[in-house]
Amino acid sequence: MTAAVLVDPVLGVFIGGITLIGIGWLVGRRG
Repeated sequence: MTAAVLVDPVLGVFIGGITLIGIGWLVGRRG
C-alpha cells in the first residue's frame, strides 16, 4: 500500500509533465 501511495503522485506528475512538454512541442512546431 505504501508503494501505491508513493507511486501514484509521482506517476501523476510524470504524466502531467510529459503532457505539458508534448503540447508545448506541438505548439512550437506548429507556430
